[in-house]
Amino acid sequence: MGLRILDAGPLTTVQDAGRLGYMATGFSPNGAMDALSLAVANILVGNQPHIDGSPIPGYTAVAVKEGSVMTCAAATFGARAYIAFAGGMYLKPVMGSLSTNLKIGVGGFGGRKLKAGDYILLNQTQYRDAIEGASVDVDAWFEKKDRVRVIRGPQDYMFSEDSLRQLFDSQYSLSPKSDRMGLRLEGAAIECKGGSDVISDGIPAGAIQIPASGQPIIMTADRQTTGGYAKPACVITADLPILGQLSPFDKLRFEEIGLEQAVKEAKRQRHRLNELMGRFL
Repeated sequence: MGLRILDAGPLTTVQDAGRLGYMATGFSPNGAMDALSLAVANILVGNQPHIDGSPIPGYTAVAVKEGSVMTCAAATFGARAYIAFAGGMYLKPVMGSLSTNLKIGVGGFGGRKLKAGDYILLNQTQYRDAIEGASVDVDAWFEKKDRVRVIRGPQDYMFSEDSLRQLFDSQYSLSPKSDRMGLRLEGAAIECKGGSDVISDGIPAGAIQIPASGQPIIMTADRQTTGGYAKPACVITADLPILGQLSPFDKLRFEEIGLEQAVKEAKRQRHRLNELMGRFL
């Protein structure tokens, strides 16, 4: 049992929750840009394609017969879609993960993006009738937002209060030069007191770097492990999935919140996923 790629589109890769625990040795975590969609897809074994030309609802578990052809049309919103397979793919993990790292060519399917002719074996699993048709309300789970919440730090002290207010109050546009390593923003330049260079330190997901140009860069799934630009703020964990669905020229604003509220939002999102797992797993 397996999956034959007929047309892989511009950039289709194998990703999972990421290669965690190896940043100290210089390996990027990789993984899905929208971890929330990844989690929901795997809980439901869900997707948003057409099977043999017949449309099916998104975020729904579907039984696919041998020989069926699955196609995905252009996105109506967002930038990325996820297809999960019951039992997973029969691929060799690298450092405990199947995630593809395109920069060094490891993980996934030969360390590269998928292309026409590729054949991926799927793990055998016992099919459960009860899971077919399992679905979630996409509008309830994935709100369309043009604002992400952030907390200050770790180098907010290197910026004046006026500069921080400009960062939090301005609207930015996503540059086409963005990639899985970082989302480059275009808009109000943020000035750093005495220059933005710092002694390199760890880069968490969602860290907002300010290079010499003053144009913010939000670090994402394929980010480097350390960096030497000042970081006035970080996008909260619960809002990282929003970043993963931004397309070039999309507009974005930041909203400052406190650490306590950020922790509450992360716990709330995890609680919702746990409830979903309780329903279908």
